[in-house]
Amino acid sequence: MTTKEAITKEELLDTLSGKTNLSKQAVDNVIKVLNEVVVDYLRRGRRVIVSPLGVFDTKNVREKKANHPITGKLIKIPPMRVPRFRFSVGFKKAVR
Repeated sequence: MTTKEAITKEELLDTLSGKTNLSKQAVDNVIKVLNEVVVDYLRRGRRVIVSPLGVFDTKNVREKKANHPITGKLIKIPPMRVPRFRFSVGFKKAVR
């Protein structure tokens, strides 16, 4: 498996700013607000559909038992709700 170079937040802001004619600060604010809105809706149990990208939602994970990595003792991991993102079919096809 090869390691791919990741784009930095600054590079992403530059690219989005150039394509939208918005300032980098405005683009950064939009990303921050989008994150806040998605988190807020997921906390309330709602799904967030971003049409060209995919769907943000949550999944309920049941309680499970695992070994503690240091002591080796069996511990219980409580049930929890975890966030997930599923890419749209169009997005997947575009990347392939």
